[in-house]
Amino acid sequence: MYMATIEKNFEQRDATLTAKELSFLLKHFKTKVEPQSPFEAVKNVKPDKKDYLQELQKRKVINNVWGQALKRIASINDPVTVEIIGPETVTKSVFCPDRRKKYGGYLTNWTDESHCEVLFPCPESYILEKVGAELGAFDAAPPSLVDLSFSTSGITALAAVLDFLRTLLFASMLERTPIVSLRIRGEDLEQQIFVGLEHNDNRWLVTLLNTAMPSLLPVSPEEFERGIDELVSIGLLTRHEKAPGTYEPHPVLYTIAFSLINTVPAVSLTRENIKKHYREQLVALRGSSIWHLNTISNGTGSAEQFRFRSVDGLTSFQELLALLKGK
Repeated sequence: MYMATIEKNFEQRDATLTAKELSFLLKHFKTKVEPQSPFEAVKNVKPDKKDYLQELQKRKVINNVWGQALKRIASINDPVTVEIIGPETVTKSVFCPDRRKKYGGYLTNWTDESHCEVLFPCPESYILEKVGAELGAFDAAPPSLVDLSFSTSGITALAAVLDFLRTLLFASMLERTPIVSLRIRGEDLEQQIFVGLEHNDNRWLVTLLNTAMPSLLPVSPEEFERGIDELVSIGLLTRHEKAPGTYEPHPVLYTIAFSLINTVPAVSLTRENIKKHYREQLVALRGSSIWHLNTISNGTGSAEQFRFRSVDGLTSFQELLALLKGK
């Protein structure tokens, strides 16, 4: 189990600052704010005529340690956005790695539009313990033997298929009627997209996908049809010869749907560097085992690809840690 540990030479510090206090501090320490910094929100905030100096000195945030910390957070080019996704809410914080590698880095969290929590030093293990507890990674079931790759259209179609199967699974349990055979119509899958985007219930995969990766949805009807074709091409769906527009699901889809009966809380980690046109995201879902959805965009112009697979708790920790540390 990963535990949050701090090097003995570094005392952990934290403070909750208002937007105006933070703006005052950034100006006091003559700090330039980069576009990707979590402090971008206060870049143009003007402190009122109140003298914050004495009050902030009492709170021990007017010193070289805090000055250096705020400068490093303000100058970050590759922050990691950490999101814990609940049924209807998302808790968001931003982790800024320490380039000196003396300790993990800095953690910021805007609790509302006018208050920002700053915590440092923050080792990667602090975040791992937090997200691991949310995922229940310490006692996750062994992974299923599923490791698949999809395009943007394909992963959208997969979410619709799984939500449709989960709907039937819930209904069969309530009605105490087993699912003997099943044919899926194209319009059934389209309906899952419409319903998923209309509601904010992240317990459903289309909605969760839209919450964690909002740039993916909605897709055009043509793109969605290509997504269904992609599922057919890799054998997850089979076209029914005597009923055009209907499909039979592969048994592995039932395995995934059963495992993902409950999908939240989920965790999303995103590292992005706008200057280098690099973006990497990992969305971890806790079903009966842990499921990872990974994507990397490197600005080469190639189509974005998604890897979806079941992993064990140790693999999950290793991949989350690798994203936090970066290259």
